[in-house]
Amino acid sequence: MIQFKSHAERHWTFSEQVTAFTGLNGIGKTNILDAIYYMCMSKSYFGQSDLQLIQFHQVFFTLQAQWEMNEDRMKIRCAMPLEGKKIWTENAKPIERMTDLVGRFPVVMITPYDVSLILEGSEVRRKFIDAALCQLNQQYLLDLIQYNKLLQQRNALLKQSQNFSHTALNQLLDTYDAQMAPKGQYIYETRLAFLAELLAPTQHYYAHISQGRETVYISYETQLREKTMEQLLRENRLLDIQSQRTGVGIHKDDWLFELNGQLVKKFGSQGQQKSYLLALKFAQWEISSRHKGFKPLLLLDDLYDRMDQTRIDKVAELFPEFGQVILTDTHAERITTGEVISLV
Repeated sequence: MIQFKSHAERHWTFSEQVTAFTGLNGIGKTNILDAIYYMCMSKSYFGQSDLQLIQFHQVFFTLQAQWEMNEDRMKIRCAMPLEGKKIWTENAKPIERMTDLVGRFPVVMITPYDVSLILEGSEVRRKFIDAALCQLNQQYLLDLIQYNKLLQQRNALLKQSQNFSHTALNQLLDTYDAQMAPKGQYIYETRLAFLAELLAPTQHYYAHISQGRETVYISYETQLREKTMEQLLRENRLLDIQSQRTGVGIHKDDWLFELNGQLVKKFGSQGQQKSYLLALKFAQWEISSRHKGFKPLLLLDDLYDRMDQTRIDKVAELFPEFGQVILTDTHAERITTGEVISLV
């Protein structure tokens, strides 16, 4: 990497098992994981714009990664100038569509900030589900991009509804709804199937971390449970026009995370919430491994934050099954396996 966030220039070769970056807070450990995530997903894990990723007072960043899968070697490179167009290449040939990159190198990342998945609103949980599914299913990725674009255009139309006659407005809404309905329906059905896969491994990993002392459950809240996307849009149209926004659809979906029959966001301790988060992400890793036929990359930032020693030990027991793991920690002595790289 060159001039990416806090790093002027860095090069590493990673272990096939566990690589740990250790050092004080603020030294740039998380930025290394974000650079790796960027090369897998073509965007920062933390939602930062590309320009925000360029090192302060510099005019570009460059990231390059070499992947070895089976006997194939692929060199992916990204160059982002302060002014101009971002350039992606694979083995020195241009990558035309970034949707072709997402999912080729599956990745699961866990950071202390992910507690928002448990504590905050539905948008955060939708992003988690979408990021997982976009790596598994390109049709889902394409339909989600198109759905969000149509939703934005439909909302813009509703905000200007007073500028159209009743007939013209409804004709335009008919056009948007005809395109949105099948995409929204497919997204809902894919999310529903994903939840059916997600629950059992989440329960398995949580039981392992908590030594079976607690039980977890996930339920899917959606407006499409009783009605199709087409019915929802049609029946809610008058209210949408009055409120000037689209009030129904898969963009309203949410997931409830329960611990011993109660919402973990309200009744779980910090350790229980962190354990729930790890179980969800480990379950995502397992599903991805099953669909792809090989083990995804696992990135763990400040893994042991807010966990007691018993839970730390139970998580460490899982490392051998995860394949390639790259983690960060402030305490080198807590790393008992793999290669340790100390940042100074």
